[in-house]
Amino acid sequence: GYTYDGTPSTPSLSAEVKDSAAIMYYYGTTNTTSGGTEWKDITGTSLNAGTYYIYAVVSDTNNYNGYKTASATEFTVAKADQTAPAIGEGYSLDKEPKITVTDGYEVSETSNNYSSKIVTDTTLEVGKTYYIRKSGDENHNPSAKIVKLLQKLFADVIA
Repeated sequence: GYTYDGTPSTPSLSAEVKDSAAIMYYYGTTNTTSGGTEWKDITGTSLNAGTYYIYAVVSDTNNYNGYKTASATEFTVAKADQTAPAIGEGYSLDKEPKITVTDGYEVSETSNNYSSKIVTDTTLEVGKTYYIRKSGDENHNPSAKIVKLLQKLFADVIA
């Protein structure tokens, strides 16, 4: 397997292939050796994070019959990690202070629970600690969080 946006491994067979037979690889999301999509021009973002199965089909040659692998092999495309947002990234504040949270970011009052998120147009309490991170999605894990002490953030706004 590989990590989303990383470099996919090149499929290979452990069995000897005779007479320079052509090998085609196919992948899919079900554990089967039929109906797959050809493994062709696959990049780090071609497949979404998840579990896949791959199998090979070896062509006939003048001296040997072709064959298909007896079973598919499971591989995983793992979600990619994201870097923590930089100071000032992912939100903006006005003088009230109300926050505007940029799409793809999450703000919370607790460091380990983003289930109750601070949403755009919420008035924040000066001096209280808030946490911001990049949101996870189908292909990315949430980023590490960073702690923001709003008293510092509002120094310019309040002054």
